[in-house]
Amino acid sequence: MPLAVSKRNYELFPEPLSKDTLYFHSHWRRENPTNGWAPESIQTNSLETQVPNLDGKNNYVILETEGAGQYIGCNHSVAHFQGTWWGEGDDMIFIDDDTWPPSMHGTGGEDYFTQGWGMQKNADPFCGTVIHEEDVPNHQVSYRWHLADPVHFSKKIRVTMESGHANHLRDDWSTTAYWYQTLPGPKLSIQPVEERIPRKPDFPAGKHPEPPNTESLDPQRKAMIQQHQDRMEAFVQDRNIWLERRAKDSQERSKKNIEHAKDIRPRFLEGDKRAKV
Repeated sequence: MPLAVSKRNYELFPEPLSKDTLYFHSHWRRENPTNGWAPESIQTNSLETQVPNLDGKNNYVILETEGAGQYIGCNHSVAHFQGTWWGEGDDMIFIDDDTWPPSMHGTGGEDYFTQGWGMQKNADPFCGTVIHEEDVPNHQVSYRWHLADPVHFSKKIRVTMESGHANHLRDDWSTTAYWYQTLPGPKLSIQPVEERIPRKPDFPAGKHPEPPNTESLDPQRKAMIQQHQDRMEAFVQDRNIWLERRAKDSQERSKKNIEHAKDIRPRFLEGDKRAKV
């Protein structure tokens, strides 16, 4: 039928729906930046990021709701600020009465989106890439649908993911979660306008967030940051020694090359003269 603006399809049922009927929901969230604890100099997969996360309390939250239902997936967008890579953060899904460990505990965002290792340029029915980090540097948009592997909950659910190793990264994350659940639905709110405004297209990856407040960190994370600084100082010192040695070796080889050329050239010219005679 012809339309001017929009249309709405609906279906009437002869009897009221039962209380266990599930209704579709969706919710958008954003953290800019995520609650990362590490300075930019600490790279993903480096020794100092190997900190245990045994509660998931500081994870990025994709979905948190109460009731009974089925989580069916999400879109996930990230703008990465801290060099190297945005991935490796574990997905943790706490279902019903979970404390620790969660019912579902993955091994990294790239694995949750079934792409590992790294992120692949593909778009499959249940998972894939919308924007790939090679096409738009430091940006990745992915999706995952739990249709073949449904995630059911009877009381509540909390779907989370680490931003980097044990939440060491401070990046710009946003997600839209999709799920079905019984009514009454959750009282979800939309974030203030200033938290929803897209970043200006300033590359790579826009303005960097403010560095983390390392004074408020626990002793283990402080020790990791200090260890990183100590390792970097030792690396720079060793590299300077190596560069000095290479420079000295290069000077000696250059000197010997000149001496060798001075020895060879007269003999070459003498041989050339004999050949012409």
